[in-house]
Amino acid sequence: MSSSDARFPLIPVTVSPDLDFTDHAASFGVEMALIHNVIIRCLNSIHYNAPLVKQGDELGFVGYCLSWSHLLHDHHHGEENIIFPFLQSKFDMNENIEQHEAFTGGLNAFDEYLKSVSARKATYDGEKTRQLVEAFGDTLVTHLHDEVRLIPLFTQNNSL
Repeated sequence: MSSSDARFPLIPVTVSPDLDFTDHAASFGVEMALIHNVIIRCLNSIHYNAPLVKQGDELGFVGYCLSWSHLLHDHHHGEENIIFPFLQSKFDMNENIEQHEAFTGGLNAFDEYLKSVSARKATYDGEKTRQLVEAFGDTLVTHLHDEVRLIPLFTQNNSL
């Protein structure tokens, strides 16, 4: 898959060679942008490959999709239970929480379908998988971009 095949845009990231990754306030934005790009790259690979999965490879692909979803759920769980409460004392984090809620229904539908395929209660359908991604993908990716744009506010003057 080339970058021209990517359905969802990545977050531009510039990393200074002097960036001190031991300084959390200085590196927080870059680290968040990088993990968000991992999430977006995986989402793009799911979207691109869903209809190309060959017979016999369905369960492996479904496992990949569910692993990605698990990563995403864990990432947002960590934000909501650790990062957002910490930042809430300085910033209103409600918009971020609302954005999480906006794509969670579609993500859960994606999970449920794939779990039913994994349990052999449903037959894998690549177009259906792609449609399920389309139902939440833009909302998710907009959120991932928006959240990274807010980080300079958080880290300004080492306010972390």
